[in-house]
Amino acid sequence: MKSHPALIVFGSMVVSLLLACASLPAAAQPHAQPGDGNTPCDQQHPGPTIRVQATGEVEVAPDLATIDIAVETQADEAREATAENARRTEKLLEALLNMEVPEDAVETRHFSVQPVYRRHRSDAPPEIEGYKAVNMLLVRLDDLGRVGAVIDGAIEAGADRVARLQFELSDPLSARREALATAIGNARSDAQAIASALDVDLGPVLDASTIDHQPSFPVVRMAVQADARPETPITPGPQTVTATVRLVYSVND
Repeated sequence: MKSHPALIVFGSMVVSLLLACASLPAAAQPHAQPGDGNTPCDQQHPGPTIRVQATGEVEVAPDLATIDIAVETQADEAREATAENARRTEKLLEALLNMEVPEDAVETRHFSVQPVYRRHRSDAPPEIEGYKAVNMLLVRLDDLGRVGAVIDGAIEAGADRVARLQFELSDPLSARREALATAIGNARSDAQAIASALDVDLGPVLDASTIDHQPSFPVVRMAVQADARPETPITPGPQTVTATVRLVYSVND
């Protein structure tokens, strides 16, 4: 992953405290009912504990763009629509190579041939007036400054539609690790603040877990048609990677 300046943003934090049966003698502690799935005293971590949950966020500039570019053709016969689509797709692929888009950065995302029905009255059977072939290509670019030029070049080469543009991270794990470190630091600070307010000493971590977050990569729905004029302005924004952790600390009286 290329190095990009990263901005650490402290996310919202939810903190909960559990002092499980800290002040109750054993004989006075309530017992769980069989089958209720709850234990009033934390049997996994007996004794008083402090539980915290915190979130960390990292904003990172994207370094990868994916573009969906479609070639659409229509003819009276399916084979004619398919043949014309193949000819125009080959022209588009040649243009992408001439724009120095690597061959392995282009792949077919979707291909279909479907009948096109003529509009008719509700009481009349549908009539086929032709066939439509669609070849959707996925193009990956690691030079975001060329996205607009590639889109314009594809349209000039015969592409009919740019359906989708998405900015991503080539190495999202590095940003996730940084977000995790931020979340853990936030959780530790909260646990220490709680322990100080309760006038107890914070013990070691007894348990740690994470909460999954789906990566947030904004998708740009584009309606660039074949009559578009260069140059299409493209400005990617920062990507936010979020991590949330839950920590359980023991408490030393």
